[in-house]
Amino acid sequence: MDILMFFCLLPNKYKQTYIYVFRAISKKCKDLGLNLSPTNITVDFERAIINAVSEMWMQTNISGCRFHLTQSWYRKIQEIGLSSVYKDESSEI
Repeated sequence: MDILMFFCLLPNKYKQTYIYVFRAISKKCKDLGLNLSPTNITVDFERAIINAVSEMWMQTNISGCRFHLTQSWYRKIQEIGLSSVYKDESSEI
């Protein structure tokens, strides 16, 4: 089983930017004699990256990152004023 992981610092969160990066990485893999054909990709919950992955690799299973999911939940808990209830160990939430 091959595992490929990469991180990129990008100027924006546009679908076309993600596609540009994916194509560049795919080309580099091809130059190295590798076939980049992922079966699973984990991303944060940005619509642009999900759409870009779907366009590049239609058969790829896309999963959302649990870290980003729980981070989003906690931001919502704070936003609706439930932080103290959430932190209270006797609370049911």
